[in-house]
Amino acid sequence: GFGTQLWEGDRWESFVDWCYRHKINALNIVMYGFWPFEFPEYPETVLRDLNMKTWSREINGWIDVSFTHPNLRRPFLEGLIQYANARGIDVYAYIGLNSYSGGYPVVYPQSRGKLSQELMDKGHVNNYDSLCTSREDVRRYLTASVKQIEAIGFNGLVFEESEEVQWFCQCTECQARYGHLAPNDAKHTVSLELLQAYMEVLRPETLIGLRWLREPPVIKDRETLLDWKRRLPERVKLFWAPGLEDDDGEFLKWVEVFGPQRIWSRNC
Repeated sequence: GFGTQLWEGDRWESFVDWCYRHKINALNIVMYGFWPFEFPEYPETVLRDLNMKTWSREINGWIDVSFTHPNLRRPFLEGLIQYANARGIDVYAYIGLNSYSGGYPVVYPQSRGKLSQELMDKGHVNNYDSLCTSREDVRRYLTASVKQIEAIGFNGLVFEESEEVQWFCQCTECQARYGHLAPNDAKHTVSLELLQAYMEVLRPETLIGLRWLREPPVIKDRETLLDWKRRLPERVKLFWAPGLEDDDGEFLKWVEVFGPQRIWSRNC
């Protein structure tokens, strides 16, 4: 629940105790938007002193407030992971593979993926904050983010590939690299390139998870799945698979194609 972003460390420890009593052995902590931890290399992407408006019932109007994440006011995240690990509970960071990537696309809008005029005329917007991965500054930032998250002590990182289907970045360089591919294939190809870059900087013991192939059609043919299975590094585990709401038949197809040992959780 999004309300957990307001919890201090002791509240989180109480939640971990509840998980321990109910035999839950892993937590996926979602981190969208500005980062809730210190990031000296990119301080502008940290969730500190973020200005926003909130509704006040007492005055029947909006008031301006400033929000700083509790983990920045009094750091607890590193100790919380250790607390959970001591009770047999792994803690994973769930982040966008190339979406909702901290405050970077907000602070540097020029780094965002570009849409063609045709797509904009049809009403499409980059509402996932996807970045242009042909830019060197973007690749440096994404890789540094992954290393910083691992350094906090997370047992693994689970990456969410966005479910957008209508485009990939339309800048000149991305068109040269991926313009010969269908939009879905271009997006998945970029995802594999990013995963490869992350594997080069993450420790071997750090779990790498992925939620992907989420776009329609919900029912995917076996050959398509087999093709992406051949290209997906063996180290990567599948979370929330298949990608969209599915029936048992589609889930069993994924089990047959990818193998049960690679699917760590189901979407529904």
